[in-house]
Amino acid sequence: VELKATYTNSPKVGSLKITKQLDKNTDNYAGEFAIKLTLTNIFGQSGVNAGTGDSVQYTVGSTTKTAEFDNNGIAKIMIPKGQTAIISGIPVGTNYKISEDNQSYFTNDTITTKSGTISADISESTVTNKRQTGTLELNKKIVDKNNNDITNNLEDNIRTGYKFVYYVELEGDGFDLAPYINNISVEKFDETITGGGDWVDYDENTPFKFTRSPDDTNKYIGTLDIFIASPVKIKGIPYGTKYKVIEELSGDNYDYKSSSNSDGTVRTENNALNSVMSKDDIITITNKEINSIKVVKNDTDGTNKLAGAVFELKDSNGVNVKISGSKGRYKYDTTGNVTDLITYTETTGDNRLSGSFVVTGLPNGTYTLTETTAPSGYVKTEKTY
Repeated sequence: VELKATYTNSPKVGSLKITKQLDKNTDNYAGEFAIKLTLTNIFGQSGVNAGTGDSVQYTVGSTTKTAEFDNNGIAKIMIPKGQTAIISGIPVGTNYKISEDNQSYFTNDTITTKSGTISADISESTVTNKRQTGTLELNKKIVDKNNNDITNNLEDNIRTGYKFVYYVELEGDGFDLAPYINNISVEKFDETITGGGDWVDYDENTPFKFTRSPDDTNKYIGTLDIFIASPVKIKGIPYGTKYKVIEELSGDNYDYKSSSNSDGTVRTENNALNSVMSKDDIITITNKEINSIKVVKNDTDGTNKLAGAVFELKDSNGVNVKISGSKGRYKYDTTGNVTDLITYTETTGDNRLSGSFVVTGLPNGTYTLTETTAPSGYVKTEKTY
């Protein structure tokens, strides 16, 4: 009698646990991260030849998923932030290697165990990502009426004294900006520093802070004063942040213009820029000189600037020019009904006035200016300009 026995041996198997996290646990990014897994058996065979089949199954929470090996023997394990993938049934002795696909907005920061050998115990690795940040630079460019760049040819008092006000809005695109907002800083360029100038804190006394919008808890706003000679950088903006830039105030002698890319191409109309931070960015807002009249009222010896003088402006047909505005700042306006142009004194605020007024946006033509009322205590001039 011949006895035969058949024995079937099953390989010992182990598990690999991969955890995905962000360096800021409060970042509520909802996307998945692609972890690249390579398995190689003791014979140096990988992928479909490693003894695990043409794919691997893994669980994330209560969900079971399948990742197929590609021609390079790589399976992609998809894991959301704060979750763990468990790959079970891997033969003991199998070598594994972990890397990560490039992920938009994030750096492949730290992998605790990039490679190892599967044992009967659970092998573990944690992959930590950090959200990248970028810098947004805001520049000012001035062109004349023929669109020639005259930025560097302006007088110093204009380059350093004309203030342009920018409204900047930041909003997390699918993530909460709050964990990052206090790390965003603002610098300005100071050309007076020896050696050609350098970047310094926007405010040497108080760090600039963006404030939460009262209408949207994930939106932050800030207002920046920018001078022609002093561009501004906003540093540390997380990738994936939506940003909007609007020029709210231009200098007295310049119109509002649209923002442009660093190569000069216009992005949007009406000064508004809407984009998403994914790299360092430069915005140049160009303003064009416009026809303007500025009147400064002095006493006879020129030592005092006088507020309260009233003038009227007429065109070549002797008709009062259509004007709107107040407090020393007027502009040509076909629906305007202001006829009294009054010299004004303002010691605080934007582009300060001292016994003067300005009228901007005038069409080409010939105008006459006549004083109709003198400041209190003075006699009006009889001269027409």
